[in-house]
Amino acid sequence: MPQAKQQALQTIQYLQDNAIILKHTFDQWKKKLLIADGVQFRIPILLLQEYPAWTTVLWELVHPFGFTAGQHAEIIKLLQADNSSYVSGEMYRVIKDRKHLLIAPIKSSVDPQTLLIEAGQTSISFPLGELLIQQTAVPKEISADPMLALMDSSVLSFPLLLRPWRVGDYFYPLGMRKKKKLSRFFGDIKLSRTEKEQVWVIESNKKIVWILGHRIDDRFKITPQTKQVVQIRFKKNA
Repeated sequence: MPQAKQQALQTIQYLQDNAIILKHTFDQWKKKLLIADGVQFRIPILLLQEYPAWTTVLWELVHPFGFTAGQHAEIIKLLQADNSSYVSGEMYRVIKDRKHLLIAPIKSSVDPQTLLIEAGQTSISFPLGELLIQQTAVPKEISADPMLALMDSSVLSFPLLLRPWRVGDYFYPLGMRKKKKLSRFFGDIKLSRTEKEQVWVIESNKKIVWILGHRIDDRFKITPQTKQVVQIRFKKNA
């Protein structure tokens, strides 16, 4: 009996130690997989799938946000779903966003249509059309084409966010030093209600960079000190 008791105690100790090791390992993985991005979190899909038992790892990442065991399979299916597909919990939503899963609070202003533009990405499709992105040298002449945005690369922070505009949004119109709410800017250029509903913006580090098809923000313009330019062309659906 004493020997059996000793063996039982050793087994319990082994299991406890094993649990500590597993938790330490997962905590290290979590630091690489769950990336804070403002009020939301990003999980890189390709990186996630490199891990052993990645579906279980995914569950361990999302269930602290209030998702139920019954939603586990639905969340796994998001990896193969269309962009902007999502699964909602009580407080958070998991959103498929190209190469990432986003975990965003439902009560925040994060829109399920929000898309990320990663550094080095050359194109992105969204409901209004397509954006073509490239790094280029400073042009000799600045185009006045409203469907083309030229911005100083050094002041942009990737990933950029592509989303519909929201009430309360503001920017510094090109050539102006004072900020202006987008709602007022739309009134100045006499957009109709339906035209306003079709406006999307790009933002960098919570600052609006470009109102697509209209105007860039003065803070991101090309200056005599600019060395590299990010050029984005908006190809609108016919």
